[in-house]
Amino acid sequence: MTTLRWIDLRCPVCESVFESMAALSTDDEGPYYIHPSARGTSVAVLPFLIHVCRRCGYAGGVGDFDDDVEVTDELRRRVWSELAPELGTSVRIP
Repeated sequence: MTTLRWIDLRCPVCESVFESMAALSTDDEGPYYIHPSARGTSVAVLPFLIHVCRRCGYAGGVGDFDDDVEVTDELRRRVWSELAPELGTSVRIP
């Protein structure tokens, strides 16, 4: 069964903590996050597989926001120079 759940994520680029809704599925071993490349993934859950930091624009799956994710200086620079400016002022957190 697939369900949606609010989760807290920490952006590895700007360190912001934000809420996002994630799609979870349950099998015999318990609940797990659905991976964006999972076979047979319903189109209805696609918007809940990728999460976007509202401060800087960094985006990825749940695993891309894990505490052990290391972001290079080059990636950090590109997020701030290419993604952050594209966020609308109504979305972006100051």
